Amino acid sequence: MKKFWPDYEFEYTHFLSEFITRMKDESGAEVTVKQGKETDRERWGINHVIYVLGKLASFTNETLSASELYPEFICKRPEEVIADKNFVFEK
Repeated sequence: MKKFWPDYEFEYTHFLSEFITRMKDESGAEVTVKQGKETDRERWGINHVIYVLGKLASFTNETLSASELYPEFICKRPEEVIADKNFVFEK
C-alpha cells in the first residue's frame, strides 16, 4: 500500500486468533462496516476461516479458477487494484 500511497497513514490492527474466534461466535446480524455488505457475524466468520483455520488461500490443481467460469472477464492484478484510489479509499 505504501508503494502507491506513500503520503497516507494507514492504520493496522492485529487481532489474536482467540479474539477472531470469539467475535465469530458472539457477533450479530448488524452491518457495522461497509454498509450493505456482509453482517458482522459473516465478516468475522470469513476472517476466522482465512486467518485462524488457514483456508480459502490454499490452492491445489483441483481448485476451480474464476477464469474457467467467466473467461471473458479480465481480472485485475493485485497491484492494479491497490493502485486504484476508488478501491482503496472506498466511501
